[in-house]
Amino acid sequence: MLISCKSVGIQYGDFRALAELDLEVREGEAAVLVGPNGAGKSSLLKVLSGFETEAAGEVLVMGEHPGTAKREWRRRIGVLPEHLGLFDALTVEEHLRLSADLYEVGGGGKRVKELLGLLGLEAGRGRYAAACSYGMRKKTALALALLHGPKVLILDEPFEGLDPASCETVLALLRMLKQRGVGMIVSSHMLLHVERLADEVVLLDHGRVVWRKREVKAGELRDHYLDVVKAQALPDLEWF
Repeated sequence: MLISCKSVGIQYGDFRALAELDLEVREGEAAVLVGPNGAGKSSLLKVLSGFETEAAGEVLVMGEHPGTAKREWRRRIGVLPEHLGLFDALTVEEHLRLSADLYEVGGGGKRVKELLGLLGLEAGRGRYAAACSYGMRKKTALALALLHGPKVLILDEPFEGLDPASCETVLALLRMLKQRGVGMIVSSHMLLHVERLADEVVLLDHGRVVWRKREVKAGELRDHYLDVVKAQALPDLEWF
């Protein structure tokens, strides 16, 4: 089992971000979290990544608790965080080369070149992060999550801010990595992409699991999502 969550709860003061969540991810599987803003998706991913250590229940990633795992554990997971964590004064390529050095990646230069080309970053490789569009920054952060060849991926909104062609590239890449045994847990609002990636979909609302299913059929997720998470009724806005 690559990821195991048993009765996981997350509390921030009086606010309950997540309650009693159970989830398992095996090799070659993708679990995708969906739900409205503030449902608890990013909070769970922070716990799994070791960025948030206060959680009730049992959390294991690659057999270790993320909050107490050793440095070697970090080499086996790849994380795309909610806040991308890039350095404004480094270029796109410098981010990747620095990461390759830190992870002591053999053949790092080849990997950097391949990821720059695959993610459409080649032309902007010399651009400082501060001057990059949000989509370029997202793809740079995703490249950093993949560069060291992790066994587990923890990805917060990997499709957000990307153009349609880039979304298709990222989706195809993640599906290929699943075939090679990589396990992943992903949050996303892109329901059509979720249906094509997920082995299990978990719908969260107000920190609780309100629906979950394996092998979701095309169009099924949207219907269940909108049954649970109602669109806001429009007021008259007579003043507008």
